[in-house]
Amino acid sequence: MKIILSKDEMLERFRLAGGLEHLRSDCAVEVTDGVNLDGMLAEQLRRRYAELLSSGRPELLVSEDVAGALSEVNALREGLGEVVMSDACARVLEIRLDGWTRPATVEPPEALGTLMMSLDNVYTRCAPEYPRAVLGHDGRRIYVHPLMTSKVVSARGVLDPGPERFVVQEAALSELFDQIKIELP
Repeated sequence: MKIILSKDEMLERFRLAGGLEHLRSDCAVEVTDGVNLDGMLAEQLRRRYAELLSSGRPELLVSEDVAGALSEVNALREGLGEVVMSDACARVLEIRLDGWTRPATVEPPEALGTLMMSLDNVYTRCAPEYPRAVLGHDGRRIYVHPLMTSKVVSARGVLDPGPERFVVQEAALSELFDQIKIELP
């Protein structure tokens, strides 16, 4: 189930899950040594959330149409194109260009070499029925083949809602919280 939390709500959930929140209403807990625990936790939550958006399992992410957050396709060479993600787009899961019969799942950067080698061979070259999309090594460019037109018809991916909001599947919270370690100075 999709949930949208503010930074304060996410911190509250983490404190409850980690046993950092007192459950008694007849007492107060006060820190006097100057450690800003909420600031430390907020920084770690944001860092881990950004990692989850860029490399987490797709079923833990809230995907949506991100075609508006992509540039037009730039032609590079014989049938190879390049799409650039805007800063608001954290990750593209699949993309479909005009002329393709189906969308292509975006492959990791390790597959870029095989895509480039397949371009020069008529037997291994991609076709509109079997297109390929590979994320570039910089994490912001997607290389697509075959290039029929410069129009992105559809793209499904994940947008970064900014530092004050968290949009995730509820199942992702445990994975998000498990990776955070509290290290006090």
